[in-house]
Amino acid sequence: MTTEDVNLAEKYFGPDVRSIKGKTTRTKPTPVTSNITEIPSKLLSIHEYVTISMDGLTVDALTF
Repeated sequence: MTTEDVNLAEKYFGPDVRSIKGKTTRTKPTPVTSNITEIPSKLLSIHEYVTISMDGLTVDALTF
């Protein structure tokens, strides 16, 4: 195997994909949009005195 063989292989197969993927930058993600919905005042007045309580909460194996 000579250096000419290596050069021909690089021309034929192109650049190393793993090397290219490791050196490219991440594209900018789309921004998060806020969808705030107004709650009608009549609904708020009906549930004005609701009390929520809990002893513990587990989220993704983390206990709060």
